[in-house]
Amino acid sequence: MGVNYWRDGATPVTAETEPLDIISGGTILTGVGPPDTMSTPRNGRCCSAPVRYCPGDPLMSPQGRRIQATGARGGYDRGDGLVEAHGRDWHKRCPARATDAAASYGEPQMDTTSINAYDLRDRVRRYDADMDVMHPLRWKMIDVALEVLPFNASQPLKILDLGIGTGAFTERLLAAYTQAQVVGLDGAAAMLELARARLAGFADAIEWIVADFQAIPAAVTAPDTYDAVVSSYALHHLSARQKRAALKPVIGAIKPAGWFLNADVVVAEGYETEARIQQIRVEAVTARAAPEDQRFHNADATRQYLCDLEAAEQDQPQTLEEDLRILRDAGLASPEVFWKEYREAVIGGPKVHAE
Repeated sequence: MGVNYWRDGATPVTAETEPLDIISGGTILTGVGPPDTMSTPRNGRCCSAPVRYCPGDPLMSPQGRRIQATGARGGYDRGDGLVEAHGRDWHKRCPARATDAAASYGEPQMDTTSINAYDLRDRVRRYDADMDVMHPLRWKMIDVALEVLPFNASQPLKILDLGIGTGAFTERLLAAYTQAQVVGLDGAAAMLELARARLAGFADAIEWIVADFQAIPAAVTAPDTYDAVVSSYALHHLSARQKRAALKPVIGAIKPAGWFLNADVVVAEGYETEARIQQIRVEAVTARAAPEDQRFHNADATRQYLCDLEAAEQDQPQTLEEDLRILRDAGLASPEVFWKEYREAVIGGPKVHAE
């Protein structure tokens, strides 16, 4: 199944027919040259346009062409004679000159299919390695969520993975539920490329959709569509108000006997408790990291890296009680906490009470 791009959260468009508006992290990128020059966010969680890339990142246009971000500050070609400059002044714009070498695009210089495939798999491994350092309990959380789902392993199911990311949850879900069909939605097309690499063996079971959580197409949230909606490490990028608004149509799309499950991070109710949990977190991440990883070479470096990362990704985790309240307000009958350790939890429940 192909990737769908959506304009204004409603109108589907294709890379073959027109330039795209990619909706990502609350930012709509509009009219950036012809389709081949259109590039999409790496993580989909930008504060505002322009989108940030790092030097050397291999990027993909909607048609699958490589766009290599290079130069000292990285960037991408806007297709209008300007290049977005990144680094400390990433919000500024500078003329596209050969000395900047900020981006290159166009026809591939060689058949890069196998190279691209390897590169994507390698990026998945690197992403997983980072997640294992910063969130080693995510596999436990996924297993808990799968254990909670009350379905037969061979039952035909339709499941929405809200914020599929690199596909870790869906990979285990499809291994457990062999007849399931998954709709994998994420705000970042580049993340979906990583998921497609991870889930190549399940290609026929997945529909890919690029859309922001705050502008999910109505066709995706038609009533009584899904047997379950799952999400992991995604919804904490929304404020409480945004999360409530995003989840109402999503939960409305669950069948009466269906379930919603979310594995994500939360914050403590009290400042002292949260400070202690963060201290435990920093110490644990530092201890797990490889000695040569300068991001985590001591507690101060780890704390600064995590702080910068959360600011860049606009993390806005809520307290556990607030998250449960949001689920109730969005239409979940009686949300419960199925598992929690420090700042990570698995919550959710059936859409309606059994009669």
